[in-house]
Amino acid sequence: PIIEPSHSGLDDKSIRGFSPMIDEKGYLVAEGKNYIGYYFAFSYGAPEARIFRTVSNGRDRVSWGDGELVLDHGSNGEWDETTVATGNVIKLGENDYIMVYVGKKYNEYGIGIATSQDGINWNKYENNPVLVENQFVGSSGQDVIVISIPYMIKLSNGNFVLGLEGIDSVGGNNYEIFFAESSDGFNWEPINDGNPSLVPE
Repeated sequence: PIIEPSHSGLDDKSIRGFSPMIDEKGYLVAEGKNYIGYYFAFSYGAPEARIFRTVSNGRDRVSWGDGELVLDHGSNGEWDETTVATGNVIKLGENDYIMVYVGKKYNEYGIGIATSQDGINWNKYENNPVLVENQFVGSSGQDVIVISIPYMIKLSNGNFVLGLEGIDSVGGNNYEIFFAESSDGFNWEPINDGNPSLVPE
């Protein structure tokens, strides 16, 4: 493995969802001599997931440093009170970063946006969640019951598109792929009227 759970702290149980930071064109972007990556992790001491940042040791992309907590789950009653999970991060320019992430409140999932000036200190968008489960309809015609693993890119025309997976509520394990679009990275609308773009054959 190139990244392992720590022996102490909030990422000591398991780590998942590693995503390297990209630039506006979708390329891996280095800061100085290092690449930046993000992942979410669980702790033996708490059931909630949190998002961490890690830095490569040089540009070999094989050796990475210990994770640093950069985005915590919400407080009691908030839409992301039980989990925050990656997503990905785009560096839009100097001192301008945007993150898309999954939030969870018990069995309710949503998609959130956060911004940062340094890639370390993040501010959650005040109108999160920007997308929720009932905006998407599975191939069965029923609302999806989970949305997760969003991945966002910026297009050459300045708009944003993200893909995510959803579980059709009929059948229980039918994962399907959905897309959404935004002109500014904050206000999102499902593509294809919220219907899946890719389904199992």
